Amino acid sequence: MNFIKSIQVARIIVSISFINFTITALSRASTLDTVNDSKNQNHIIADVLKALALEDRPVLGDKDSPVTVLEISSFKCTHCHSFHDNVFPTILDQYIKKGKIRWIILNASDYQADQYSKIFSIAKCIQRQGKYWDVLQNLFVNANKPPSFLEDLIGRLPQVNSDDLGICLTDRSIRNSIALDFTKYQELKVHGTPTFFVWRTDSKGKVTETTVAGAQTLTYFQQVFDTLLRMP
Repeated sequence: MNFIKSIQVARIIVSISFINFTITALSRASTLDTVNDSKNQNHIIADVLKALALEDRPVLGDKDSPVTVLEISSFKCTHCHSFHDNVFPTILDQYIKKGKIRWIILNASDYQADQYSKIFSIAKCIQRQGKYWDVLQNLFVNANKPPSFLEDLIGRLPQVNSDDLGICLTDRSIRNSIALDFTKYQELKVHGTPTFFVWRTDSKGKVTETTVAGAQTLTYFQQVFDTLLRMP
C-alpha cells in the first residue's frame, strides 16, 4: 500500500485518530495522532510545548503558520549537517517563506558532555546577536574544531560582532540556558539527532502530531507536511 492510500484508509477507519505512515526508512515509527492537548497531557505535544517556553530559541516563519516543527539538532551531528545542506533549503523556500510552517530549533545531543562544548555556547551568543541562521552552516562546519580556535573562527565572520561574542561567552546565563536545553532533550525522550516534532492545531484546538526520526529525504518531509496541510 503506498503512502497516500495508507493515509486514506487510516482516515476512513479511525477518523484520523491514528495514522500510520508506511515509510520503512524510519528507524522509529512516525505516527499522526489527533488529540486535544488540553485533555491529554501525556502526548508528545504537551512536552514539546514546555520546551518551547524557553527564550533565545532560533525561530523562522510566521507564528500563525498552520504547521509547527521543533527540530532537535546537534552541531556535531553529521546527519544534522547533511539535512541542513541538502533538505532544509527547499523546505525553507516551499513552506517556511510561504507561511505554511514555523520552524524552531533546540540544540542538544545524546551526549551530556556535549553541553560543555564551546560550540553550543557560541551558538547561544550568536542567537543573542540575531545572527544564528546567518552563520548556522559555519557552526556545523567548525563544531569539531579545537575549542581554543572556535571563538576566533566564528568571531572573524562578517555577520558576527566579535567583541559582543567575547563578552557573551563569560555570561553564566548562557551556560545555564544550554544545561536547560539538554534537560529538555532528556524530558522529550529523544534518541538521536536530528529528531523533528511536527504538529498542526486546527481551529477547534485539536492537535495532529507526528515525530520524524532521522534526516529523512526531502520527499518524505514533503509527504508529512502536505498531509498535515491538507487536513481540515
